[in-house]
Amino acid sequence: IIEQITGGNALKKLIFALTALCISAAGLFAQEQAAAKSELRQLVNTPTAGVLGRGQYEFGMRLFANGGVLTNINVGISNRFMIGISYGGENFIGTGKVNFNPEPGVDVRYRIIDESIIGPGVTVGFDNQGFGRYLKKIQPSDSTKVNRYSQKARGLFAAASKNYAFMGNIGFHGGINWDVTEKKDKDNQLNFFLGVD
Repeated sequence: IIEQITGGNALKKLIFALTALCISAAGLFAQEQAAAKSELRQLVNTPTAGVLGRGQYEFGMRLFANGGVLTNINVGISNRFMIGISYGGENFIGTGKVNFNPEPGVDVRYRIIDESIIGPGVTVGFDNQGFGRYLKKIQPSDSTKVNRYSQKARGLFAAASKNYAFMGNIGFHGGINWDVTEKKDKDNQLNFFLGVD
């Protein structure tokens, strides 16, 4: 039996199996460490307290009705401060003339309080990127101009997030925002948002 185990092929298979096991364990550990450093920055259309770390970056793309495409890039300047820019328009997919958004969107965030065992992390920021079709028309009811996206931008916001290690991760997020870019909009008021992941 010892001769069979220590034979050339059996020994190579054993060494290969042990090496593969070690590499897999190291990979799982690296993924766990990366997940611990990676924070959720957006929950559907609402911001969280997450920010990119220094030197991290991300690219994103969103598709919406009428062949619309919205792309963005975000960069972590420090472990507390990140900036991003987005741009897009309608009719990128399909036929017809492309209708570009009138201006690029900007996303700036600064973490003022880090998350701790006791309290949530808190981030303040500004995001002028709305979603969907850009509406540029006059409302017939009151003859006022509407210049905004079908889903309004967040504008100035403050978001708080608290995460717990439960079956992986469970996070609770909430915040308040005010879209200062839409001064003529009758719906220009403080909004509150909550979410769980």
